[in-house]
Amino acid sequence: MSSAVSPSPVARATPNAPERQYGLDVLRCISIYYAVIAHAAAVLLTYPDRLDRWFTGTIITAIAFLNIPSLLMITGALMLSPRAAAKEPTPGVFYRNRLGKLAIPLVAWSFLYYVRNHFTEGTSVFVPTFLKRLATITMEGHLWYLYMLLGVYLVLPFVRALDIPRQRSLGWWLVGVIFSLHVANFASLAAWGLPLYHKFSDDFISIYLGYVVLGWLLYSGPVPSRRLTPLLLLILVGGVVGTVWLQYEHTFVDLREDNIYFQHFSPFHIATGVSCFLLFRQAPWRFSPFWARWLLSLSACSYGIYLVHILVLQFFTGVIGNVFDGSVLPSLAVPNLAAMGVPELLGVVLLSVLIYLVSWGIALVIRRIPYLRAIMP
Repeated sequence: MSSAVSPSPVARATPNAPERQYGLDVLRCISIYYAVIAHAAAVLLTYPDRLDRWFTGTIITAIAFLNIPSLLMITGALMLSPRAAAKEPTPGVFYRNRLGKLAIPLVAWSFLYYVRNHFTEGTSVFVPTFLKRLATITMEGHLWYLYMLLGVYLVLPFVRALDIPRQRSLGWWLVGVIFSLHVANFASLAAWGLPLYHKFSDDFISIYLGYVVLGWLLYSGPVPSRRLTPLLLLILVGGVVGTVWLQYEHTFVDLREDNIYFQHFSPFHIATGVSCFLLFRQAPWRFSPFWARWLLSLSACSYGIYLVHILVLQFFTGVIGNVFDGSVLPSLAVPNLAAMGVPELLGVVLLSVLIYLVSWGIALVIRRIPYLRAIMP
């Protein structure tokens, strides 16, 4: 995940360095928080008989789904630049520099979650079984992102060879083809509950690669005019509202159980992701040296926060450990907080902020320990 997190930014960038674009750091940190708050609120989606809880969880999830397009567009903005490509002129150099920084955390955290299952589910720890699961089934849901990013990394040197910075029209054609095919597939799913014929749809170019290329095109182009801000905000809000309402119709009116409107190839998510990225691109981010250091520290730890936050969430909700399971302290799961008089939305925010800060502290510590820092990209 090395591209999405610039290596050692605190050490390599000064607060006033002109090449440092703080908007990308702010967007990265917020995107990781979106993942945390989505997982903290996920329990609310398990109460279909409580529409208030369902709507709270669904609205949070719809906003949080901005994180994947944002993170991938940040990756494209950084990794498709001519400067980045010049440092890694061949696929071999790129793979040596990048793949280990992604594969080591993937294996290490998969094993940690595999061992966790031994204590929470009573499963045995057997290395051949672990290796099989590592290759075929993610050990924890959120680790899918590392697998996906690994696939993006494998083809990125060849995307660089297209020289999109000098052939922007080629880049826009590529983005247009990718997103058009995926939106057509989404329309088929929404209308008929079936994807396009699998011999066609299975061969789609990855939507995630489309976001990466789009990130570079948007980031390297002119800064959007401030006159477009109301339109971008309208698209952002409209996309979230449309996602929530259509998913409600899909679930409670059509009585369909799939989450069709929570897909990264949904035109609503594409539109909201683009508008969010452009709003952050547009904003004039300025920080004092003090706050810049904190921002860059948080940005450097962001993917470490992502990797560890599920363990922290499960600790505070009593799934692991013997502290917040009621024997010492009550679980901090959102329904439990609601039973103690904390409004559910406030409970989600408080729990997610706590998880985010504790995960940041854990990432900071691990990144300072020799031999362990490799598992925190």
